[in-house]
Amino acid sequence: MEDEAKNGEKQPLLLDVGVIALVPDSWDDFWQTRHHVVSRLSQYFQVMWISPDETSGRFFNDSGSEDGGNKNPGKFNGSPAAHNNGSQNGAASPRPGFLVYHPEFWLRRLYRFPRVDSLLMQERTKRARRMLLRRGCRRIILYIWRPSLATAAEGVRFDLSCYHIDDSYSFSDVELPLTEIEGKLIRNSDQVYLHSLGLLEKKGSINPNTTFVPNGVDYQAYSQKLPEPADLAAIPRPRIGYTGFIKKHLDWQIISQLSLDHPEWSFVLVGPLSPHDDIVKIVEDLKKRPNVYFLGPKPTRILCAYPQHFDVCIMPYQANDYTKYVYPLKLHEYLASGSPTVGTRIRTLSEFSDVVSLASTSAEWSAAIAEALRPEANSAEQRAARQEVAQQFDWERLVLKIATGMADGLGEEYATRLSELLRTEGKPKPDLTAYRSSAREQERIQDLMASLPKGYRSALDIGARDGYISSLLTREFAEVTALDLEMPEVSNPNVTTVRGDITKLDYPDNAFDVVVCTEVLEHIPPHLLEQACRETSRVARHAVLVGVPYKQDRRLGATYCVFCGKPNPRWGHVNDFDEERLKGLFSGLTPIRTSFVGRVKERTNALSAYLMLKARNVWGTYEQDEACIHCGNQLIQPRGRTVFEGVCARLASMLNYGQSLFTPWRPIWIHMVFRKDDVNAPR
Repeated sequence: MEDEAKNGEKQPLLLDVGVIALVPDSWDDFWQTRHHVVSRLSQYFQVMWISPDETSGRFFNDSGSEDGGNKNPGKFNGSPAAHNNGSQNGAASPRPGFLVYHPEFWLRRLYRFPRVDSLLMQERTKRARRMLLRRGCRRIILYIWRPSLATAAEGVRFDLSCYHIDDSYSFSDVELPLTEIEGKLIRNSDQVYLHSLGLLEKKGSINPNTTFVPNGVDYQAYSQKLPEPADLAAIPRPRIGYTGFIKKHLDWQIISQLSLDHPEWSFVLVGPLSPHDDIVKIVEDLKKRPNVYFLGPKPTRILCAYPQHFDVCIMPYQANDYTKYVYPLKLHEYLASGSPTVGTRIRTLSEFSDVVSLASTSAEWSAAIAEALRPEANSAEQRAARQEVAQQFDWERLVLKIATGMADGLGEEYATRLSELLRTEGKPKPDLTAYRSSAREQERIQDLMASLPKGYRSALDIGARDGYISSLLTREFAEVTALDLEMPEVSNPNVTTVRGDITKLDYPDNAFDVVVCTEVLEHIPPHLLEQACRETSRVARHAVLVGVPYKQDRRLGATYCVFCGKPNPRWGHVNDFDEERLKGLFSGLTPIRTSFVGRVKERTNALSAYLMLKARNVWGTYEQDEACIHCGNQLIQPRGRTVFEGVCARLASMLNYGQSLFTPWRPIWIHMVFRKDDVNAPR
């Protein structure tokens, strides 16, 4: 075993949790969804990838040895960087917590003897478990990626079982019922993850602990500018390109017809040839055509360069009962490159029809590709729009969702620990510079400073964020404390930073002369709002300054969570305020000053809000940091509206616009100052 902390790489956040990945592929094989997900899970847990047998490096074996460079079958590599091709094939360097276990020769798969094969798989899993226990793991998660591997878990002790569905697994062009083995695996798993909406409809109702996690992309790898690969540079433009497995599920009739109809186009296919006998002849025939190029498989770190040097990227799938369940891994890889993309009209791609052109017949394909070759389709604006979509599906974001789900499944202790560690691991703070410099925000800040009670020594700034307001408060107060849920980062030496919660302030009564609380109360869960206001009043000795949105129409700019399907108010504003409500919340204090800032006419109504919800709130405020208030997931803008949803959204916008013509202006914010009359009065 090698030192897993070499090269200064970080250890997994939860070192005492081990994940056993039961996968159908060797680590060195052509990268698929499981490679991306499992390798990234090693940021959070120690992960053991069990190769299906002692042979690896099927596509990229440079070493000449049968096991892909590992000279010790039956051992595991403590660092994937030590594995001959692990980092070569990967899009990103695997982390120290990622381990590859190569079973001993006598534990290899025996497919012709199912019962013996099951016993051997179970023994491999037990050995992997013992290895993780020796490395300090106290909790073990089984992560199963194929129904056929379910028997590997029998007789093995574990704390959580997860089943990840990334395919229909029937591989049949016609619909087949769910197998008894997979149905049992879904029902018995503690957690189920699946990739497409088609799979969600077919298999998502069996286990209540089922989570939709779409396929993703290593956005940085595919969006960065890379040199043109040498074997591609010699191919004439325009290049119509495909990356991925060369398999029977592609529409070979369409590909053949297009290459005949358009000899002026170069058709480039990059990827390994699947062992499908029924496509051998057509592939051989296509190889003979002067405008068709098969470039073979490429390691992921090299494959990233191809889509950005295609003129059009294509996904020419057959439209049948198999492909209605797929979520192409290449979808977001193509979009991240920025290149125009054309695909078959299948379920998943229809969800992205605003950034992917869809076609069915050869005539439609010809027209769609011709349109994609026009300069307008390759403009900077169009490329940026595609990349913006892809960025929302970065693997790091999606795998974090899986990791937090696993931690939750292990219990409150692990969920809390992971949450705390993520919070303290240097999560980047939002840059508020542009926001602070806007005319509207500057107007709000000026009124806030003008509202401050003068002549006092100490102040507490609740919800300090980046400490901008806290620093301004030092002009009026000798002692300023900045408080937030996460430790504020303030460079001003006159500001004391504190981590705390407004609903349970760790200060005695009357601890500060003045308490300032702005842009906070609208975010407090409604059942904790009164408690937050009581705590704010309690620690104030003389005055409280409160700033909140005024009579905000929280339906305006509402968002839709693609994970739980529920609407969210923009910016996580869950409370409404006006003068009377603020007076009620601070009923023990006396209001002495009220001011209003900004003005706006935008409003919604019950009908427009209903229509926009039916349209999945696609025009909501998705550029916010706040997560879904219902399930806690990152809010991602829904893609691929149906015609019905598009009509609903347009009607809702028209209703809102018409209403704004007759709606009077109203303030955006309200600032109220409350005086605490008798600090010695009993509470």
